[in-house]
Amino acid sequence: KEWLFMNYFLEPINLDNWPEFSTIKVGDKERFLATSDMHKGDILFLHIGGQNFRYASGIYAMCEVEREPYILHDHPEDYCNEKNCCDARIIKVDHCEPFVSHDECVNFTSQYRSVNILKQEDGLKIYNYIFNNNGEHSYNNPRVENSEDWIKVLNNESGVIMDIFKYMLGCTNYTTTGGKISKALKLDGLPSLDIYRFGERVVKELGIPEQVRITGEKRYWNIPFETVYEKNKNGNFTWKLRSELVDALKEINIASSVDNSIDKEIKEYIKYRSPKEFDKLIEDELRIRDEFVEKFNINFIMNMSLDDFVLGKVTIEESGKEAFCYILERKMGNLGEARGSVVSKFGVWYSRDEHKYMHTKKFGNNVDDAFLKLKRCICELIAAGSREDTDTIEKSEISPIFKGKILSIYYPDKYMPIFDPDDVDLFLNILDISYDVHEYDNLEKKKKLLKEYKNFHPEFSKYSDYYFARFLYDTYGKELKEPHTVTGEIDYDFEVVDFNYLGNHETEKRNTYRSRDTDYEKISRNKKDVGNRGEKAVLNYEKKRLTDLGHSDLAEKVEISDNDAVGYDIISYNEDGEEKHIEVKTNSGSSKNILNFYISSNEIEKMMEDPNYNIYYIFSIKKNPKLHIVNKDILMENKDIYLRPVIYKVELDVEKVE
Repeated sequence: KEWLFMNYFLEPINLDNWPEFSTIKVGDKERFLATSDMHKGDILFLHIGGQNFRYASGIYAMCEVEREPYILHDHPEDYCNEKNCCDARIIKVDHCEPFVSHDECVNFTSQYRSVNILKQEDGLKIYNYIFNNNGEHSYNNPRVENSEDWIKVLNNESGVIMDIFKYMLGCTNYTTTGGKISKALKLDGLPSLDIYRFGERVVKELGIPEQVRITGEKRYWNIPFETVYEKNKNGNFTWKLRSELVDALKEINIASSVDNSIDKEIKEYIKYRSPKEFDKLIEDELRIRDEFVEKFNINFIMNMSLDDFVLGKVTIEESGKEAFCYILERKMGNLGEARGSVVSKFGVWYSRDEHKYMHTKKFGNNVDDAFLKLKRCICELIAAGSREDTDTIEKSEISPIFKGKILSIYYPDKYMPIFDPDDVDLFLNILDISYDVHEYDNLEKKKKLLKEYKNFHPEFSKYSDYYFARFLYDTYGKELKEPHTVTGEIDYDFEVVDFNYLGNHETEKRNTYRSRDTDYEKISRNKKDVGNRGEKAVLNYEKKRLTDLGHSDLAEKVEISDNDAVGYDIISYNEDGEEKHIEVKTNSGSSKNILNFYISSNEIEKMMEDPNYNIYYIFSIKKNPKLHIVNKDILMENKDIYLRPVIYKVELDVEKVE
């Protein structure tokens, strides 16, 4: 049969099955799954579904089928083996962002589990849009070419837009998110309309060609901003000021209106402790490190004696200062703090009180067996560290602090000199570094996040990891000694718990004393920290729930609400596509027999009028997070019992007394 016109297909791509995507180019021939109604000359749109955080969901490439579909045999390593497949030639590709976003794709199809045919008119529309774009679709392509043109615009500008620019000038790398802007400037929601109108003015004033999305909407967000694709994960979309705009703002002397607190602390710290002085301080220790690594190679370690290794003999004989553990902990203290915890962290040591060698039982039944196993573990750790095998490192029986110090000494360019898991979690919190708890599921992966933060920071990228670690401990060391509300991200694999409601909990009234030194700002920050991380956890939980149910298209649309006025935190979906509004209440306690949370009058009002309103109560977040979906019907039926007013508003008409 002779086919008179081409058909158009959407081909969902899983990057786990096609890791070569990042290297393909126009003209390359690739193999894809096919359907029985596909033929030579048809067009495939390749849709990446967001499995890799570097790629937001959407259509990244277009290709033409060059051979009639066939069954592939005898290729067990190929994803298409024993399946209907086709060979196609790449005719358009972009590795930065999709030609057509997922939000736009849903106008044409709702099926992303397997290859599917599109309506002829829809396929032609997408084809023409991609083919005629010539790369101009990219968010990050500059719209205003130079700072001089920006200055012309800025001289006539004021209001919210300038407030946004001033705020972003104070952000690291001039990068933030829309939600953070809204909170910092106390806006009701994202300033989308302000940006749209600003873009219209720029287009009109400078004569910039209009950019139109495939759905016909004009695109203005990317006039002042670009995005950082590597950071677009966990529901965040980054905003970054364009370099030409930054130059213009500085030239007309627009100063940042918000001083990023962490950046401010960094600047103050550099004044307090000079990086050059610190480098001079660790000069001898760096020399000791080189000598240590050369001496204690794998061959030496496997043959070393107990006295070559143990800490504790230094007060008995001078040679104790040359032992593995003594040099590691005492002679290189500025290359990563490993002191302060119990001596048993080394696995084997010498007890000065009992005058004998001691060992931890996990390494063996006696000192000799324990020491032999420990030496093997150290050698295996050094080997795993060389190939950055984080899974093997995590499974090592060596204590985290001892393990971390060894790795950072042998491979200083690979491993951050911070060793305590609780310290790492706290620093990730303080620096507001978001991560997926299942992707970053061990200590070394989390430490890599700290290293990436340091390497991309405009100030700390100039200095050593040792200086960065010293800054963190010197600046936030006090918080390490105090219980912190949340350590790390909250796991979103919740255990769902149901409760019978037994009645109102009677709380014994008592006066609560707070000293004048109470740090109310810290209390507030901890509560905010719990709430924010609870929202992120529910966001990921809902995405996973919908994906597991086969609704990845809906999972892509789940988002955090940026408008507090709506009375809920998360916009999610039921299986039928109906919106689901979720207010998140997070409690770090166990809540075994009590539900305990605050609810505002606005939230109660929304709950009464919104049939899709849900309250997700998360508790036991530190160890084994649990989720209870509050029965709002029982709550409202018994509101006189269950809802207790705890705040009153004073609002009076007044007249000044003359």
